Amino acid sequence: MSRYRKCAVRGCQDSVSVRPYAIDNAAGSLRAMPKLTECHVNRNCIKKMKVSYATQVFSHTVASVMTLMARAGIVGIQGEKLSETAQGTAKVLKFFDDLMDSVNGYSLYPSNGKPLRSAVFRCTDHFEFWVEARQTLRKMYYQAEGTEERLRPPSLVNWTVTINGIIDIFEMLEQGNVNHLKCRRLNQDPIENFFGQIRQQGLRDTNPTCSHFKNHFKTLLINNFSSRHSMSANCESENSKNIIVAVKKFITVDVVVPSRTDFCSFPSEIPNFALQYISKVSLGYVSGFITKYEKKRYFFI
Repeated sequence: MSRYRKCAVRGCQDSVSVRPYAIDNAAGSLRAMPKLTECHVNRNCIKKMKVSYATQVFSHTVASVMTLMARAGIVGIQGEKLSETAQGTAKVLKFFDDLMDSVNGYSLYPSNGKPLRSAVFRCTDHFEFWVEARQTLRKMYYQAEGTEERLRPPSLVNWTVTINGIIDIFEMLEQGNVNHLKCRRLNQDPIENFFGQIRQQGLRDTNPTCSHFKNHFKTLLINNFSSRHSMSANCESENSKNIIVAVKKFITVDVVVPSRTDFCSFPSEIPNFALQYISKVSLGYVSGFITKYEKKRYFFI
């Protein structure tokens, strides 16, 4: 949206989003959109690698406040007033908010008035919404500033690919008798959080080898994944607790030790087997190590 000024779906114009921020910012501590800052609406201040800035603009709160300001004709301190396209912009913000909710569900049931931000079941509203969303995305285009040229960024096409991919994955899971899908498990946030925890082991091991990676993973299991979210990473916490259930149960469950245990007796004599080639090589290697160690010890004495 920072590269384009108009979105030709339901009369959206992204320049309108600056005015609601100016009107709301004048309210001081009683703001209706407290999360919005200059970095959200000023293209020169936007941090392009921070997804949170985009998700906080494309939200239900911003869409509802813009609709209220447009219908009530609220005027700011410096005379700011929303134009007729503000309600169209609000509808587009609400559309993308629902779209991101539908592919980021992590709980089995909806919460906080978000019916689409939950696990996908065959009976939920996800499939009906995705069918309408694909049609909307196919019709959506942008107009560059100062021209009438219609542009379709790759993001619009990729959204359609993502929706089709999730539907295919769900149908494959249904064939395996899996009745729901938590779409947040499909994004890169769980991987980023996991890799962030791996790199924090061993005094900030930023480039672990395969052996280090395996040992760090064992350490995380024993430490019970005390912090599953990489705080400085550009990702959200996936609210995952099931990954540590087995380890926690293994540590906390009491083990019943029998009072009497029968042991089998083994012969005291060790049978003399013929050494194979590898065994002979191992014997020479160990003997050489002991000899080298003793030579150093004798030298220092």
